Amino acid sequence: MPTSESANADGSPILRSRPPTRGSPILRSRLPTRGLRRETGVRHRITAPRSYDRGHLATWPPSSDGGSGQRGLRRETGVRAQQTSTRLAKSTRVRINLGMAYEHTSTRRVEFSETDMAGLVHFSNFFKYMETAERDFFEAAGVDLINTEPGQLVGWPRARAECKFTAPLRFGDRIDIHLAVKAVKDRSIDYQFRIFRKNADGSRTQTAKAHLTTILTMLVENGELKSVEIPEYVRERITAAPAAVLARPGGV
Repeated sequence: MPTSESANADGSPILRSRPPTRGSPILRSRLPTRGLRRETGVRHRITAPRSYDRGHLATWPPSSDGGSGQRGLRRETGVRAQQTSTRLAKSTRVRINLGMAYEHTSTRRVEFSETDMAGLVHFSNFFKYMETAERDFFEAAGVDLINTEPGQLVGWPRARAECKFTAPLRFGDRIDIHLAVKAVKDRSIDYQFRIFRKNADGSRTQTAKAHLTTILTMLVENGELKSVEIPEYVRERITAAPAAVLARPGGV
């Protein structure tokens, strides 16, 4: 705000400006914005949160009509947006809570190459179906199934695998592979699998029930596999399923 402190010879006031204060609108944000612009395509008028955790955290720009853009965001993510504002700019911060995962169902069709001379699915392919569900489960939980970085090769070898077959599968059958976590231990995870055939009348037939135990291991320098403890961020995403999830569904 200009102030009059003295006058010129003709009597007109001499105007001087005070130094900008912290609340002045000419202050600029010093938050790092280059990385944010690369990731979101938004200029520096959108400020990034100073801190975040390992959860999925996204910063979304305001909508073109001046709003926070929360409606479209909620439609896409199913999560309410918590808006935080500063004197310089507004930003919408959304925390997507994946929750604790303990079950997953994968659906697929039996391929011709998976059948034997009798036209039935070869028993070994049931274990491949289980691995498909395991991969989908980890992906849905937001956890990497393996790590192939040099010097940090980590995976989940099988320590135990068993399966009881109760009905055949044939080429073209549609199947559900249901995975449920039985237990998360210090270094291993126990799974239960149920494989169902989807019938034309809408019912399902259980064709197999299986159990699988995997151990988290690391490949060390001498080529040996060494078991390691399951890290905390995995335990925050994966937990044991309730008894009702492990039980056989009614009417199957």
